[in-house]
Amino acid sequence: MISLFDASRSSVFLALLLALGCGSGDPKTGIVSGRVTLDGQELTTGSIRFVPLDGHSPTAGAQITNGIYSAEVAVGETRVEITSPRPKNRKGPAKPNSAEELEEAVPPRFNSRSELKFNVISGKNNKDFELAGK
Repeated sequence: MISLFDASRSSVFLALLLALGCGSGDPKTGIVSGRVTLDGQELTTGSIRFVPLDGHSPTAGAQITNGIYSAEVAVGETRVEITSPRPKNRKGPAKPNSAEELEEAVPPRFNSRSELKFNVISGKNNKDFELAGK
């Protein structure tokens, strides 16, 4: 039989765990979603990465499908990198498992040398990226 003292002590312990949180200490996150266009056209396929500028939080990313993405990202200022490989010398996405030579459709200023920044807040974030290739 459990005594009233043991039950009280268990309740206090449980309350402390809930107050302190029993997670792994992961940083707070926000869900970032939106649309990505290049020269007014939705990116059919590609990827988007959010690289935290604090140097400590994990990088997050998502696939872009028919111009839409959604990613869980650590809160704070991020550099955004967007890529969309396509077959060389033609428009449109690459075919899966294709041996075609690929090139990057998105200019370097939006991926490898990205100028894009976004400050992620806790909760839902909506961010559309309208990129110009020229």
